[in-house]
Amino acid sequence: MPETGLKGNFKFTPEAIQNVAKNSPERMGDLNNSSQALCDIITMENIKNNGEYFDRSTKTIKTSELSYNEDNAKELWEKSESYVKKYY
Repeated sequence: MPETGLKGNFKFTPEAIQNVAKNSPERMGDLNNSSQALCDIITMENIKNNGEYFDRSTKTIKTSELSYNEDNAKELWEKSESYVKKYY
């Protein structure tokens, strides 16, 4: 995704990754578990489109109430559209 510029000035350096591991250890996964979860999700039957998502496992998590705000959704769509417009 580097060509979109959506990551801003953030650089994925070892220091940045260590900072996440130190300050938000629950956000870090490991290659074996993440790979297995991805394979399991890809091959699942009957995945529902119900506003839930997968986060570091094959268990679903509900989105926050804020994610259902229609004004937010419209703003996100419009900004996203403007960011990728030059590529289409």
